[in-house]
Amino acid sequence: MTSIKISNPYSIDSISISNTFIDYYMPPANGEFVKVYLYLLRAANSNYSPTIADMADALSHTESDILRALKYWEKQGLFALIFDETDDLKTISLLPIEQANHDHKVSRTVETGSRITFAKEEVKPSGDVIPMPMPQYDPKVVEEAIKESDDDEMYFLMYEAESLFGVVPKSMTTTLYYLYNDLGMSSDLIAFAIEHCAETGKKNEKYFRKMALGWYNDGITTRTQAKQMLDDRSEATKVVMKALGLNSWGDEARVSLNVWQKDYNMPLELIVEACNRAYSATGGKNALKYAQKVMEDWNSKDVHSLEDLKECDALYQATKKHNAGASMSPSKKAFNNYDHGEGVDYDALLSN
Repeated sequence: MTSIKISNPYSIDSISISNTFIDYYMPPANGEFVKVYLYLLRAANSNYSPTIADMADALSHTESDILRALKYWEKQGLFALIFDETDDLKTISLLPIEQANHDHKVSRTVETGSRITFAKEEVKPSGDVIPMPMPQYDPKVVEEAIKESDDDEMYFLMYEAESLFGVVPKSMTTTLYYLYNDLGMSSDLIAFAIEHCAETGKKNEKYFRKMALGWYNDGITTRTQAKQMLDDRSEATKVVMKALGLNSWGDEARVSLNVWQKDYNMPLELIVEACNRAYSATGGKNALKYAQKVMEDWNSKDVHSLEDLKECDALYQATKKHNAGASMSPSKKAFNNYDHGEGVDYDALLSN
């Protein structure tokens, strides 16, 4: 493997990192890509001509990771890559950064009749935008569009999918096409979704699509954001399972936690408190259903912090004490022999 010449527009006496790079180019980029960019600045500063293998060894990457990073920065207009007639990379030119270049564009597609052509369109964060329904693409049309395209990212995604499925199903090809071209998700984020499915053993196109669309709806646009969300949810899952006394994490628990966090906007500490109370009241039997009722009631009472909960509990106890003399003996219902000491009439909730 030949060494690669690196040309540098900056001073040879120091490594200069543009404020524009830090402000505009670095935040949305994969952290591994940033490492490659900084490594090449250092190499140019030292008149060092590394090979792709040298860069991979130095950064603990694979050679394909290095090439992905180089092509990413080329698309951002920060590198110019020169290949020889055998398609070997010969020169990497680090280009001066201009503020006018910070608007990031990616290849997208628009459907025109029976053919699909590639166009340029600006990608914007999705936020809470509901994605357009996935078109009923003809797989042959999609495959032909990919073959005729000069967009290396789609080829990269197909290669990544092969590592997960072996032979990529036609449904997976159209899903990748939809995510990348119609929704404008970055190839790096889609690749991370594929990698996550492979690591967790979820070799299912429907699972992959559901997860990727969930990220889109949550406004996830980078690998770093997706990884952080997965780490957060993994930690939340562990503590909620422990609080409820669950031995396994089923679909009902997963959906409930998602509702509590996303729809009710409940902090994890409050969720754990509800689960602890549910377990104490039930001894673990039907604790999840109990916790669902608790969280639903707290949300309706606008209880969204431990401080809110203290006020709710205090009000309940004061009202209970005031009405104690006039109250009738409660009928025997599930859980009514437990002195909750909190601001929710759980027996009434569970009897509904």
